[in-house]
Amino acid sequence: MNKFLSPYIEEIKNVSNKGLFHLFTANGLIYLVGFASQLFVAGLLDPADIGRIKIMQAYIGLTSIGVGLGFNTSMIKRLAGVTNEKEKARLLQLTLIISLGSFVVFYFLLLLLNYLKLISTDHIIINLFPFYALFLLPLGLQSMLIAFYQANKEIQKMAKLQFVAKIFTVVLIVSLTYLLGLKGYVFAIPVAGLITIFILLMRLNGTYQKALIKRYKFSKQDFKELWLLAKFALAANVLGNLFTSVDIYIVNYMIEDRELVGYYMFALTLVDVMNILPATIQQIAYPYFTDKAIDKTSWLHYYQKYNKLNHVFLVLISLIALFVVPLFVKFAFQGKYDASLHFYVFLMIAWLLTRLNGMKGTALMGAGRFDLNMYSSLLSLLFTLVLLLVLGYYLDLNGIVAARIVSGIGAYLITFLIFKKFRNKILA
Repeated sequence: MNKFLSPYIEEIKNVSNKGLFHLFTANGLIYLVGFASQLFVAGLLDPADIGRIKIMQAYIGLTSIGVGLGFNTSMIKRLAGVTNEKEKARLLQLTLIISLGSFVVFYFLLLLLNYLKLISTDHIIINLFPFYALFLLPLGLQSMLIAFYQANKEIQKMAKLQFVAKIFTVVLIVSLTYLLGLKGYVFAIPVAGLITIFILLMRLNGTYQKALIKRYKFSKQDFKELWLLAKFALAANVLGNLFTSVDIYIVNYMIEDRELVGYYMFALTLVDVMNILPATIQQIAYPYFTDKAIDKTSWLHYYQKYNKLNHVFLVLISLIALFVVPLFVKFAFQGKYDASLHFYVFLMIAWLLTRLNGMKGTALMGAGRFDLNMYSSLLSLLFTLVLLLVLGYYLDLNGIVAARIVSGIGAYLITFLIFKKFRNKILA
């Protein structure tokens, strides 16, 4: 038994030293704030309002990827090996300016879609969405700043800053939700995002702060180099986001019972909290995969270690969650969200199947093969979309849940086959 566990224990110690548990804490608070500490807000709002928030989150989550244009991912790859602080600051400034410009474009596009009732036909969502969509601005800027901290391997520092920021923002969001209900939540979210941006900027290395306020000449070469990888990262991230959230859009338009929709969305919220672990491991691993990409043998060895760790952690945390979360929901909400637990159990199974192969995507990004992730996400999305539409049409929400489980199996196989082909190629 000890021989079996010892390799995992050593690897856990290794990633802990790189900031895993600091970042895990920070990410936990990020997800908590992502739905205004779901567990607090859910007790203050009706299930229908929980559904409305989840729907608005889905649209903003997808659009925020567009605001970043994939530059947050390509910046980490571009900064690998760069030691000149002024050059780093210049690239950060470029990506922040791009985020500001793209925010303006996407924000007004969302306003148009909302005006045309293409976001939702729910009049409450239509009225509140323009305010909630302002959250796009801090989301876009934050993705660049976090990527910059990652590229500099300041994982623990980034984790501590996010921890401090989330303490303030949780208090703000829960307080305004308590005072003003759903409107308070919607107004607090953009402000909370700006607080995080301020803290991340203020704690940058002094050299970077001074360099950021300088005016640099726009470099077409920098833009081309960043975009060369970013275009594939953008496509892969958009497709990946759609793969994991397409059921939200379909349920929004297909199911008329807003309370039932709310129960389903609350179950998704409980599952989303589980993303803390894979997201944390990915944030830790990606910069190191990038560094190891030059030596394919070292890269593959690094992948094998992290992939095993990813599988062990995800299976373990899923088993714990399947036992603990239903008990907690029953105790904390006194039956208010018991109707969500039927969905939760099956959605957790679907989530585990989908996330088990996540390290393959991270390793491919580190090797610069964003295109392979894009193809994997595209095939998975098409397979999932067909299943959701067919089973959802005939079986309503039960069909949606069944489709997510089957699509999880399909996505696992697709990712496995694409990665295996790439691995065999580099080892040939």
